[in-house]
Amino acid sequence: MIRFKQVVQASNLNGQPDVNATTKTAVVATPMESPNHVLHDLCGRIPTTSGKECRPFFVLFCVFKQESIGIPLKHIIMLSYNVKLTADPEGRERLLRMLRQHAEAWDMVSQDTFKNGVVDPKIIHDRNYYRCRKEIAGILSQVTIRAICSVHSAFRTIKANGDLSRMKDAPKNSNLAIRLDKRISKFIPGDGIAVSTSEGRIECRFKPYPILRRMMNMSTPHDPLIFVRDGDIYLSLSFDAPNPLYIENRHIGVDLGIRRFTVTSDGLVYSDKSYLKRRRQIRYLRGQLRRRKELYGSNSASRHLKKIARKERNQSRNMLHHVSNAILSSEADTIIMEDLSKIKENTKGQGRRHNSRQSQVPYYALRQMLTWKAQARGKRVATVNPAYTSRKDCRGLPDGVRKGCRYKGSDGTMLDADWNAAVNILNRYLHHHKLPLSPITPLDGAVGPWGRPTSAGRTSEAA
Repeated sequence: MIRFKQVVQASNLNGQPDVNATTKTAVVATPMESPNHVLHDLCGRIPTTSGKECRPFFVLFCVFKQESIGIPLKHIIMLSYNVKLTADPEGRERLLRMLRQHAEAWDMVSQDTFKNGVVDPKIIHDRNYYRCRKEIAGILSQVTIRAICSVHSAFRTIKANGDLSRMKDAPKNSNLAIRLDKRISKFIPGDGIAVSTSEGRIECRFKPYPILRRMMNMSTPHDPLIFVRDGDIYLSLSFDAPNPLYIENRHIGVDLGIRRFTVTSDGLVYSDKSYLKRRRQIRYLRGQLRRRKELYGSNSASRHLKKIARKERNQSRNMLHHVSNAILSSEADTIIMEDLSKIKENTKGQGRRHNSRQSQVPYYALRQMLTWKAQARGKRVATVNPAYTSRKDCRGLPDGVRKGCRYKGSDGTMLDADWNAAVNILNRYLHHHKLPLSPITPLDGAVGPWGRPTSAGRTSEAA
């Protein structure tokens, strides 16, 4: 056996790649005994000019070679894509019955594991396999095994987080979902998947969108996941994708706000008044429905509350995708943001209106989305202390006065306040890492929605 380490891309306090920060150890058989798929999850399959895959020997050689000279490896990231499944009415009912059988087996195994308190895969299997097959009519052997494996994985995570001793009730499977494998599923030509049920095999079809089609042509998906959402059946396909190597070269600062969601140090501004208007309307309607539910116990109000909650969540997610894509479209490979994780604690006592406005913009969700999107593009998101970034003059002069969207410097120059804050965020990161500061002067009137500063002080539309 050969033991080696895969170095996962990480950064130390100086912002440089740190090969010792995070490592993942794996045991792999010798090249003569190991097929290509053994290294698929760890290193991915490497195509050659002939169209065939490299033998594991070459993968291992690259691992040892790069680690020996101190170059961090490009680690593998997993990308998942969801697509709706379609089947005939009889096949759909069969699939739903199998999902309900899986959920029933999951709850049964979870209850037994919670009472027993032993998180061991063999013990869980021995205690529950035959009992599930006997008590759940028509359940397949592999469906039972998938439920047992899923319960073990869930309890292992709960135990690792230290929550097992504090749990009062066994966890329940609230969603209809099952992770398939090659024993009960098979991809068929014509963008379809065949699934085995207790009543025979059914064929389902899906229509890949362009990016999913491209991923399917590039690599083979992992074991797919079938789940139900809003009455529709979906197929989730996961692929291994190489993560581009991060090389720190250009930087960009991002200031977050309410009226202007984001303003970058390059002068790119994103603002959407219609989105804020829709959020205010939804929040008002939600308050009215909650009062109606409390006073009269209205069931229709409860249903409507769930509907508008889903609508609000979808609108926020759509806005965040637009904002994050606009920021990542820049040439910068390092995105510096304010650390607003304690914004609610630091802004207490400023009134109900201020708190309501702050809660309209999902700052943390934007940071999360930027982080995983940047990782897939070979970029990185860093944070700095947000203290006084809006009060200081980015040119190094004594502090001026901020009035709304304008910042009047001590020398009388009128600057754009949000743009000035974005440059301060950038300079704070550059100063900490002993890099040259930004020479940008954020003059007032030189930026606009989706625009970049021009020499004439006007904005040009972003591509």
